[in-house]
Amino acid sequence: MKKRLHVFVVLILSFSSLGLSAAVAVDTRVIDVVEVTWPGAIKPPADAAAIAAVIDNDVNIRWKAYTTLVGDPKDRTINFVSGKVLTTPIALGQRMPCSGTGSDDFMKLVKSEGYKRLGISDFSNRYLVIVSPKSGCVWSGRAPLGDAKSTSGMLVLHDTDSGFVIAHELGHTFGLGHTNFLRCDSGAKDGPWGVDCQAIEYGGVIDAMG
Repeated sequence: MKKRLHVFVVLILSFSSLGLSAAVAVDTRVIDVVEVTWPGAIKPPADAAAIAAVIDNDVNIRWKAYTTLVGDPKDRTINFVSGKVLTTPIALGQRMPCSGTGSDDFMKLVKSEGYKRLGISDFSNRYLVIVSPKSGCVWSGRAPLGDAKSTSGMLVLHDTDSGFVIAHELGHTFGLGHTNFLRCDSGAKDGPWGVDCQAIEYGGVIDAMG
């Protein structure tokens, strides 16, 4: 028995000396979910509770994959998890505006009302997903642009339950823009912008921002 214990201790020390148990810093961020409705609105593909499940089972995995750099001493995995969920939709007097200041005001209003109903007074380090029915907008998700040091944000999920859309919009809260594709009419790999070459928005296909 003593011999087996000795061998076990030696193995542990050997693995430790080889650096095989590198520590990974986990940056956990909480996403709360609320839902809105208005007269004549059709229910969205998923309610707030279902979207919370998408965050935990889809978005979480995506962002861990995006941010985990195995072996990097400065590695910091971002771990998005669902927080509080408002199960009763916030009733609005009219449908959600799709653009302009009306859209910005809508997001601010719902954020304020949503956190009040959730009983959260300090949301400086929390994210919010607003689940919206179809409102005639050309987009599936929208989020105000943050920066690399942002630890909070909000986004609107418009008539969709896509985990990719949520992950994409969360990228905007970090200040990430769209990954585009460069296309030149001459077939060249690069050239004068506006003359021969132009950027095709969302053309990037190798990450979440395309």
